[in-house]
Amino acid sequence: MGKKRLFQVVVMVILLAGVCLATYYFHVILKVGAVVTHFYYIPIILASLWWRKGGIIIAVFLAVMLLLSHNFFRTDVVTLYDYFMAAMFLVVAVVAAIIMPEFLKRPGSSIFDFSAYYPFYIFFCHFFLRIFKDIYCRPVFD
Repeated sequence: MGKKRLFQVVVMVILLAGVCLATYYFHVILKVGAVVTHFYYIPIILASLWWRKGGIIIAVFLAVMLLLSHNFFRTDVVTLYDYFMAAMFLVVAVVAAIIMPEFLKRPGSSIFDFSAYYPFYIFFCHFFLRIFKDIYCRPVFD
């Protein structure tokens, strides 16, 4: 295994462990489910760009983990939103695995070209704004 591949595996293991711990913390301790799903997209997108099919496997793993976590730890909440999120994980993984590498192969686009990564900048801006809204704009009394 080369150094690049080893680095990718180590980063993915750290991200997946962080997502698992965050899921436990948000579902069991805070009793909140909407915020934690936003963190799932980081390992899904990275794995899809690095390994293509491996990203889809990561998305399936995280979708199953989310559904099981909600069924075991938050039984009082309807899981319809989670089924939608699980489907979105798969859609994002397929899009990142198929479309983005082809997009970067276009003439004139490179790794260092800002316009090549513009969709990801938009996604991450939306990602962090949504997390901020979910954490700080909740009603005081639930």
